[in-house]
Amino acid sequence: MQEIIAKIKRYLRDWHNKRIVLTLVVTGCTISLGGFSSPIWLTPLIEFINQSYQVNITVPDSKVDYVVMFSAIITGIILICLGINYVNVTK
Repeated sequence: MQEIIAKIKRYLRDWHNKRIVLTLVVTGCTISLGGFSSPIWLTPLIEFINQSYQVNITVPDSKVDYVVMFSAIITGIILICLGINYVNVTK
């Protein structure tokens, strides 16, 4: 029984550090991907689908907000770097 408890304690050791790093990296990736999901790629994709499948999907008229896109990408990269830095600091 003591062996099982020792294995469980070893497995759960530093779980909060792992969770902090995981949260920072996953949040940074999500925010960065949110920045890339601007309509820059949407117009060529819809035109390609229209030509390939002979359909008539209307292209949405939306402007690309470069300030939001770049700020989201930079914020995501900062969060990812903070997560990586946290791993290096805690070791």
